[in-house]
Amino acid sequence: LQELVTFWSGHFEKVVLIGPLPDFPKLDERILRFDKATIAALRPSFDASRRFLTVMAAIDTGAVTVIDPVPFYCADRPGCSVLSDGVPLSTDAWGHVSPHGAAIYARGLEASGVLPKIQP
Repeated sequence: LQELVTFWSGHFEKVVLIGPLPDFPKLDERILRFDKATIAALRPSFDASRRFLTVMAAIDTGAVTVIDPVPFYCADRPGCSVLSDGVPLSTDAWGHVSPHGAAIYARGLEASGVLPKIQP
């Protein structure tokens, strides 16, 4: 990641790295057809997010803005449930965000106050 940060920082005034979302390894298109209780019982893994933040803390990020998306995505849902208002926030195990999930993520990002720092 240090090489990535150094390279892009040398080419652009503002560089933003967004960490990974929570991983729902058992979520796939088939399970989205199950009852909401089954889906709500799924618990995410935060391993990739933790690794990313650990590495970013250990390198010189310079003027790069690092965003941890977990607080925006999980918001106030207990256990970072993949459901909000009974609607799935992800579409599969690869972290593809549903339109409902994207709206929640965007509201959290706006509320965080980070956007003025990263907008051109």
